[in-house]
Amino acid sequence: MPEVFLPNVYQSQDSLEIWGCDPVLAMVWAFIILPIALTIIVVSLEALGRFLRVNPSPRSSIKLSKNRFEMTHQSQAAARLGLRRFTAPHLKANRVWQFRPRHRLARRPRARQLRPSGIPRSTTGDTMMMALKPYKRSPAIANSSWYNGILLSRLAGPGDNAGAFDLVVSKMRQGTEPPPHVHSREDALFYVLCGELRVYVGTEVFTLTSGECIFLPRGIPHALVVASEEARMIALITPGGFVDAFNKMNAPAQRMDLPTDPHTVTDEKPDLWETIKVFKEYGVRLLTPDEILTTMPRYPF
Repeated sequence: MPEVFLPNVYQSQDSLEIWGCDPVLAMVWAFIILPIALTIIVVSLEALGRFLRVNPSPRSSIKLSKNRFEMTHQSQAAARLGLRRFTAPHLKANRVWQFRPRHRLARRPRARQLRPSGIPRSTTGDTMMMALKPYKRSPAIANSSWYNGILLSRLAGPGDNAGAFDLVVSKMRQGTEPPPHVHSREDALFYVLCGELRVYVGTEVFTLTSGECIFLPRGIPHALVVASEEARMIALITPGGFVDAFNKMNAPAQRMDLPTDPHTVTDEKPDLWETIKVFKEYGVRLLTPDEILTTMPRYPF
């Protein structure tokens, strides 16, 4: 009988051991200890992977290193910008200065270092300003004209200053003044060189003599009356362009003096429909008699 001579190889059929282990202990290992061990291993591997993602080695992720260098240099640039704003008063407050990071791994912006980036300027305005030239001019036959008995000498116009203002030297006598009117676009300043003027603005009357000026803002009805035999004044009108209305109705001056022709047209004599039509194109409206009585009751008719 082999089992007598080899008891370790041939076991008895009545024995309850499986592969040399107790069946109960084997079940404990299979259903309790082994799942717990596998769970511990999985949790440990997950924690290890999370640790490696948070704290990578220099060789594990070059991209993360680039991001860190970029964040570092952005914070340094912001700190330098704040320091310059408080320690450099010569820098303009409305300018934003861009700094280029120096690290080779950081993102390099396209903008040049210390390049101011502000509100873009108008190329049209720059072109017009570059085209302007200084000049010297005085009243002469070439720039003078007669308009309704008034001598007008235009010293500056929109073509000379990119539409900023009109500068006119005028000479007039009593009875040639324009009627009461109101500007919707222009502000005007009058400076008296000689003679005397009365300016009617609302219920007020201003008397101007040589060396005095008056400012008349747009939207306020006004009227000029020559109180002396003749008067000479400078008119600064801004923005420029209103004098072009006179150029549509005037005639070239034949001499640097008022016209002496008795048939010279004045604003108080003939039909004013052409004047009203042209002035309306330039935003100027003549007042009606009822409006004159209401807005400037002291104006002499």
